[in-house]
Formats: sequence, C-alpha cells, structure tokens
Amino acid sequence: ENYGIDSFGDISFDSDADTGDNPVDLVAVVTPAVVERVYVSCDGAVDQIDQFAASVTGSLSPLSPASVPAPVNSAPGPMVANPTGTRLYVATTNAPSILQFAIGNGTGLLSPLGSPSVATAGNPGALAMSSDGQTVYAAIPSLNEIQVFRVGGTGVLAPVRRFRTRPGTSDLALLPVAQP
Repeated sequence: ENYGIDSFGDISFDSDADTGDNPVDLVAVVTPAVVERVYVSCDGAVDQIDQFAASVTGSLSPLSPASVPAPVNSAPGPMVANPTGTRLYVATTNAPSILQFAIGNGTGLLSPLGSPSVATAGNPGALAMSSDGQTVYAAIPSLNEIQVFRVGGTGVLAPVRRFRTRPGTSDLALLPVAQP
C-alpha cells in the first residue's frame, strides 16, 4: 500500500511510498532541523517498522534501509516518539514488550537502544508519552491496567507502577494541563 501526507497532515494515497504488509500505526517526527520523518509499524507477513523522509509537499521517500525488523510474530503496533524526536517506542501487540529505538540525528534512521525492548505486564494495546518526554504510559487491555515507565538518560524505559482501569481499556491520550 502507498501513502503520503497532504498539506493538512492527513494520510493520502501516494504511489511513491511503499509500506510493508498491514500498516498498523503511523508516527510523524519533526526534528529540530524541521525535517519530517514518518515511521509506520507493520504486522503483516513480516513484522517491521518502515521509515520515510517526508518532503514539504507531503510525499514520502523511503530511508535506507527502508525498514527495521521487529521480532517475529510480535505484531508491532501503536507507537510514540519523544518530544525532541530522538526516541521511538513501539508496542508489540502479540508480545508483552515495548520496542525501544534511537532516531538518528540528521538521518532519521532507527537503531535499537542498548536494551532493544522492555517487558510489560501484558501485551500493550496503546502508548502515550508525557509532554516532558520523561514518562511512557502503556495500556494493557488484557489486564485492564495502565503501566507507567520512566525514561532513563539513555532512553531506556524502566517500569515504575501499574494502575487498574475499567474493563475494556484500549487507548490513551495525554493532555498538558497548565499548573497554577
């Protein structure tokens, strides 16, 4: 399947950008140099994260390499990038873990962090990050929980706490709130 990003930030059909089988989630990262990178998690015949550069017109060009493999049968899904555009975290919906990547400065290429994944209490169904980039939240639908992780200095996640939620927890959203 082929996609691009139009001037409104919407995904549209684009014959220049090939993604892997079954694209699941898409994250656009704007680096300090205002070069956009787009990452697509795919859980089809080959589990992978596709990586693209986005032009000012919204077309996508594959980076080289065009994709980064994910563990077999892990089903990479929801993703979140830190506010500075230097880290990407990918939930594996068929395995109890979050994949952890560094985003190359200037290149946008993904590379696994020193610890390529962190274990979760169950298979994560959604991810969210605090506005300061120091905390990652993972929804664990099978356990009706939110698991909280602290982002270490190297970007590696460390589990902090788990919270029970109502049955059916499936997604997360964080909104910054002004402090009085």
